[in-house]
Formats: sequence, C-alpha cells, structure tokens
Amino acid sequence: MSRLAFLARFGLALGARKYDLAAQLCEQFLQNSRRADDEQLVRRFAARAYEQLSAWDKALRHSQSVLEALPDDFDMLRIAAESLMKTRRFDEAAHYARRMLEINLAQARSHGLDAFFNSWIANNHTKREWTTWAKDYLRWFEDRSDPVADSKMGQ
Repeated sequence: MSRLAFLARFGLALGARKYDLAAQLCEQFLQNSRRADDEQLVRRFAARAYEQLSAWDKALRHSQSVLEALPDDFDMLRIAAESLMKTRRFDEAAHYARRMLEINLAQARSHGLDAFFNSWIANNHTKREWTTWAKDYLRWFEDRSDPVADSKMGQ
C-alpha cells in the first residue's frame, strides 16, 4: 500500500473512530515499509491508535520503537509513561515521566501530521496538561516510595 493510500484509509478509519481498523492498517503498512521516515510516522500513529484502544502493551511497543530514533518525542514519551502506569509498571513509567519533564518542550519534535491525527482522537490533551500529569505522577510515585509517607497511610 502506498503512503498516500495508507493516509487516506487511515484518515477514514479515524474519522469513523474505528481505532481497531486504524491500528490494523498501521500494522499492514509496517509489514511492507521500506523507508525509515514512513516507519517512524506510522509507528507514531499505531501507538496512538492502540492507546485509544487501551492496548497498552502494543502502544508501548510502538512508542518505544519511535523513541529509539527520536528520544525527545514528547508524545511518544507520554504514551510510554501512560502505558507503563496503566500496566502497573510504576518504576518504568517514572523514567518516562521524568524524560517528559527534562526535554525542552519548545524544541520537542513536531510532526506536521499530528494535527491530522489530533483532530480525531477522543481524549486529546495539551502538552501543558500532560506535563502537569507527569509532575503529579512523579509526586505520587515518590510519595509511594517514601517510607514516611507509607507509614502515614497505615494510621
């Protein structure tokens, strides 16, 4: 399937909120992808489609693949952190949440087709909201790991 055909079919699937079909199209395209830039783009889309399906392990796999090539991709850091938190892998989630806060958001990679995807996703939040989420998560994570905080919970 050509890139143009993929984007057209993917857009129709998103417009109909058929995230399972969108994820399936991504997987099919990745099987035949020969260009690294296409692969990274489609993996980003797959991670977000799987996120909408709450398929956390699949969302994590695709986001981590993108992060290997683009370690400062805020959205993929966010999906990795959220996926790990949802699957109760709190220590690993904290790593990604810290990375979200470390990168310079003004210089984070921006992908032109994000607007294309963002217009259809169900729970779209701003980077500011996700930065707040990362701060709150790390505060919770550190309090959870603090023996003093743990002893107060038993009172």
